[in-house]
Amino acid sequence: MPGLSLKEVGKALGLGEPTVKTHLQRIFLKTGMSRQSELVRLLMAHTPPLRSSR
Repeated sequence: MPGLSLKEVGKALGLGEPTVKTHLQRIFLKTGMSRQSELVRLLMAHTPPLRSSR
C-alpha cells in the first residue's frame, strides 16, 4: 500500500503491525531484497500497467 506506514497497512488489512512486519520480512527473504524500494521496483518491472476505466 503506497505511502502508508506498517501500522496503517495493518489497520487497512485488519492485521496487527507485528504481523505486517513478519510478512514483509518473509517477502524480503523470498525475493532476496532488503529494502521496500527494491520490492517496489521488482513489482513494477513484473506487473503490467493498469488500464483506465474510462
